[in-house]
Amino acid sequence: MQVRLIDFINKVPSSRPFIITEERIFSYGEICNYANSVKQTYPELLGHNCAIISNDKESLAVYLPALDAICTRLFLQPADLKENTDKFYSSAQIDYVITVSNLEIISIEKTRLRESLETEGHERHEYLLATSGTTGTPKLAKYELKTLLATTIANTNKGLDFRWALTYDVNRFAGLQVYLQAVASGSSLIVASNQTSISKQVELYSKYKVNCISATPSFWRQLLMAKEHRDIPLNRITLGGE
Repeated sequence: MQVRLIDFINKVPSSRPFIITEERIFSYGEICNYANSVKQTYPELLGHNCAIISNDKESLAVYLPALDAICTRLFLQPADLKENTDKFYSSAQIDYVITVSNLEIISIEKTRLRESLETEGHERHEYLLATSGTTGTPKLAKYELKTLLATTIANTNKGLDFRWALTYDVNRFAGLQVYLQAVASGSSLIVASNQTSISKQVELYSKYKVNCISATPSFWRQLLMAKEHRDIPLNRITLGGE
């Protein structure tokens, strides 16, 4: 049986806050409702390989469980990856390109591969991430969801006590790991927009009592320069290289 994010989300009390943005709070139950709505609205995506482009962190965070529930292979395509996309789509057998923005699905387009081959019935549920490796040339790295979840702690009782800040984009490995840990443990995930100033991010993290942050050295330097960083009740921090 294939593991899906919605399996974990359904184990969390529906009223528990999951994704907290600057504008609104999404409970686990609301994210589950989004998944049901997307399945009914876009039946053509069921069982197909899809690339997902997000213009902001919040939209991908909200829609990832819904698209994970119906798509087979998910390419979390960075918005700035614009060259040689046909090559990526061909090697990954991508059928549809989905763009999400401002907490909405704004477009779904068939790839040329989809139009020419009409591929059906892909089997392996995988995540694809673009990585530059050591050469600077983007390459696709494939992961099964169960492998990505292997290092997470799936305890929704303890997870209630953890509130994660999402400082990376979800379409990067470090961001996806933070996201999956929150999902697996039923924790809250506080997501500031990429355009939000560091001082406003600190305010957001303080307001919602963020106690876990994984971030780059440069992000930590900026955060520690903000006077109000002492108001964030941190329990766990990690330093990443992205």
